[in-house]
Amino acid sequence: MKMDTKEFRDIGHRMIDYVADYFETLNQRNVMPSVSPGFMRSRVPSAANNDPQDWDDIFKDIESVVMDGMAHWQHPNFYAYFPSGHSWPSVLGEILNTSLGCVGFTWESAPSCTELEMAMADWVAKMIGLPNEFLFYNSDSEQLTQNGGGGVIETTASESTFMTLLTAKKSTLDQTMAKASELVCYASEQAHSSVEKAAMMANVAIHMIEADENNSMRGPALQEAIENDIKYGLKPIYTCATLGTTSSCSFDNLEEIGAVCKKYGIWLHVDAAFAGSALICPEYQEWMKKGFDLMTSFCFNPHKWLLINSSCSLLWVRDRNILSRTFSVDPEYLKHEHQVSTVDYRHWQIGLGRTFRSLKLWFTIRRLGVKGLQEWIRHTIALGKEFESMVRQDDRFELYNETKLSMVCFKLKGSNERNEILYEKVNNTKKTFIGQSKIKDVYFLRFATCSRLTNIEDVKLAWKVIQDCVDN
Repeated sequence: MKMDTKEFRDIGHRMIDYVADYFETLNQRNVMPSVSPGFMRSRVPSAANNDPQDWDDIFKDIESVVMDGMAHWQHPNFYAYFPSGHSWPSVLGEILNTSLGCVGFTWESAPSCTELEMAMADWVAKMIGLPNEFLFYNSDSEQLTQNGGGGVIETTASESTFMTLLTAKKSTLDQTMAKASELVCYASEQAHSSVEKAAMMANVAIHMIEADENNSMRGPALQEAIENDIKYGLKPIYTCATLGTTSSCSFDNLEEIGAVCKKYGIWLHVDAAFAGSALICPEYQEWMKKGFDLMTSFCFNPHKWLLINSSCSLLWVRDRNILSRTFSVDPEYLKHEHQVSTVDYRHWQIGLGRTFRSLKLWFTIRRLGVKGLQEWIRHTIALGKEFESMVRQDDRFELYNETKLSMVCFKLKGSNERNEILYEKVNNTKKTFIGQSKIKDVYFLRFATCSRLTNIEDVKLAWKVIQDCVDN
C-alpha cells in the first residue's frame, strides 16, 4: 500500500496538529519520564509487521511508544545540559529538506544546496563578527575569494574538532620532516570530551593544560607545555581553545593562547559550541572576540542556542583549500566540469552524503531577523540573571563561578554529598530538570535556560522546587 499525495496531505495536517498541540500543552507533562532501561521491549513487537498498518493505529501508539519515554527537552522547566534549538521556521525548513531528498555532496549533485549553504555561512559569519578572511565572498562580489576561507554546516562541533585536527596533522606531515609519532596537540582540562576523542581517533598525542582558578586556559601554561614537549622532540601542531566550557561556561584566554600559537606556528581552533550564539549581540562581541584575528578555525552550534533544530554546527576555516585538500578523494563518478571553480562539500566532511542543511537556517534568519535572534539571546540571559539573583538572596546557597551568559552554576553550601542529594531530589520530582558537574573535587549544579517556552514564572517555579527540596 502506497501513501499518495492526498493521504500525505491528510496525515500531514494531522501530524502538524499533533505537534502544535504537544507544544501548547507541554507544561502539563512531567519534564522527565518514569521509565527504566528496557521499557520499550514490551511496547514494540520483537519483529516488524509484514502487512501495512493503518495510520490511526500508528498515531495511537505515539503516546505509549514515544511520549511515555521522552525527556522533554523543549519543556519550559528543562534546565539541564545546554539548549537543543527549536523554532517553527526551523521545523518547516526540515520538512522541505527531507521532502526534497537531495544529496549535496557536489555542486553538480545539488547546486542550490551547495550555494545556499555557502551564503548562509557568510551571513552568519558577518552576524557574529568573524574576520573577513573567513568569508567565501568579499563584499558583494560574485567571485569566490582566491585562497580564502569559508564555512560549512557540520553535524556537530565534535566533527569540526576532528576535521580541523586531521587537517593540521596532514598539513604538518606534508610540509615538514616530522613523524606522525612526534605530533602533539593541546586543550584545556576543561575542554569538551570530544577534543580528547578527536585526538584519539586522529592518533595524535594530547596534553591537557591545567586551567586557572577561573577554569580558563592561559597562555603561559600553554607555552610551558609546548616548550617542554619540544625539548623532548615532539612537534606541537594544534590547540583547541574553548569559549564557554561545557561544565561551567568558562572562557579560555584567546588573546594569550593565540599569541603562543602564532609564535610556534600552531593551528588554533576555537570551539564556541554553546557560547558562540551570543556573538550576534554586539555587547558580547566586545569581549568574546578578543583574539579572533589569531585563530585558524572557529565553530559554534546554532542548533544549541540560536533556535535552529539539530543538526546544525557551523565551522569556518581561514584557508578552505587546506581543509578540502586534506579530505579530497576524487573518483571518476563524482567529477564534474565546475569542480575547480566552486565548492564541493564532500571535501569538507568525513562522510559523502549530506542533506540540504542550510534551509532551516535560511528560514529562521529570514523569519525572525537578526533582531529577533538577538532578542532571544538577551531574553535567556536575562532569565539566567534572574535565577542568579534568587540564588544570591538565599544564604544557604552560593554561586560556583561568575555568570557570564545564560547558564548559572551554583551549589548548596557544604559538602559535595549534600549537593548530590539535592540534585537527585530535585530531578526526582519530575517537575523540573537541572544539570550537575564536578571540577577539581567541587560538585555543583548547572541551571541553563533551554526552552523557548520558558518565562520568568517557570524560573521562579524551578527555584521553588529547589528550595522545597532543601527545606524537606
